[in-house]
Amino acid sequence: MGGTKNALLPNRAERLYQPKARTQGFLATGFAAMQVRRQSMKAPPMWKPLAIALFAACGNALFVYGQRAAAPTPNPFLFTFGATGSGVALLLLATLAWQTDGNTAYLATNALNIGLGGIGFFVTYLGFYLLFSGYGASQYALYATLAILTTSVGVGVLLFREPLNVYQVVAMAMAVVSIALWTYGRSLGAGA
Repeated sequence: MGGTKNALLPNRAERLYQPKARTQGFLATGFAAMQVRRQSMKAPPMWKPLAIALFAACGNALFVYGQRAAAPTPNPFLFTFGATGSGVALLLLATLAWQTDGNTAYLATNALNIGLGGIGFFVTYLGFYLLFSGYGASQYALYATLAILTTSVGVGVLLFREPLNVYQVVAMAMAVVSIALWTYGRSLGAGA
């Protein structure tokens, strides 16, 4: 990719992670089609992150449904191990189809952060199991609201100094209020 700038790609990160021309197969063809569609989308700036967030939320809903619908087990790691194993297999296929230069260097340079991410997955999945098996899938609202605070405020604002505008600050305050209302509502019981 050298020093030439591809006009279809808005930033360097997207240029670095393009599939190589020699990569073939079903997944590579699908990824290439997604790239063409992504490049041709003409939408307001907020539409793209909302669409991606919805995509991720649907994947999360599949995970929660699978966990909730699975038979109970005394081993809190069994379902998550199986689900993570199938997820790793899919990630392996996607990684192999999306070959880029410098993959090994990237892994070596980011080994600590990748390890932290793995610990985060473990804690999240264990928390999901304990929350959903003990209290039901509807408790996801509590998790999601707390995740807004820990991730958006804790990681985004405090650690990475990402700016917030007044509307986002109000949204964070509303998240705190929603936690209080959710907790109070649950204390009243289902028939309240």
